[in-house]
Amino acid sequence: MSRGRIKPGSVKVAKDQLDLFAAPVASSDCATKGAPASVAVVQPVVSVDPAVPVAPAKDTSVDPRVLDFIVGPSRKRGRPTKALQSDLPQTNDDKRLLDVREAAQRLGLSKSTLDKMRCSGDGPRYIRATVRAVRYDPADLAAFAESRRQRSTSEEAVAAFSK
Repeated sequence: MSRGRIKPGSVKVAKDQLDLFAAPVASSDCATKGAPASVAVVQPVVSVDPAVPVAPAKDTSVDPRVLDFIVGPSRKRGRPTKALQSDLPQTNDDKRLLDVREAAQRLGLSKSTLDKMRCSGDGPRYIRATVRAVRYDPADLAAFAESRRQRSTSEEAVAAFSK
């Protein structure tokens, strides 16, 4: 096995590979300044007047893939996130069925806790709208919260011994 140097022309690069450090440079600028083609030419600022606000110029030569890499993609794959009911204006709240996230938020629980309580049979009454969709009636949530209300910790021990 030889430990020789890699020749500059022998390395193959995918043509669609994004080079984050490459900057577009006009070849005429490099020829007049004497800079190598890999170095970007920076124009000096002639004068700055503090009384006149200067808006930064937008650089339109940046590849959108670079912006997506730095800032993050503007649209992500998958289902768009649903705004919670607290973000939306409250309209006729008592008649509308709540999904699991909204019901968990109303009870002050996490979604996974409410799911586990539903599977074990300890949670509030629910409505299975479809095979996958579970909904909660706000009246059932209020009744569940009321049934779990206690005055002291000894009530829990008495209830456990009476079963």
